[in-house]
Amino acid sequence: MQKNLNQWRTFPLEGNHDFGAVINSQDFNSTDPIIPFLANYWKVWLDEAALQEFLVNGFYTQKFSTTDGTVYDKVNVIAINTEACYNANFYLMGNR
Repeated sequence: MQKNLNQWRTFPLEGNHDFGAVINSQDFNSTDPIIPFLANYWKVWLDEAALQEFLVNGFYTQKFSTTDGTVYDKVNVIAINTEACYNANFYLMGNR
């Protein structure tokens, strides 16, 4: 991804069912093993605060910036993993 998108400002985000079936979703009682895996690959695109927020919470916010380094202080990128609140996530429903 980095090789093919190096000319574009990239803000990575998990998609629905990207890493397995719904039943493998985060249960909020333990760390989702995919989070540190993704963080390792995404660290080239995330600033340190966003990376740490992603590692702890599974989501991140970051100021928008361009590839030339211009930062737009009034524009935030908000990346949320909606899989955790997916209404067909039977694992979570059974453990509420």
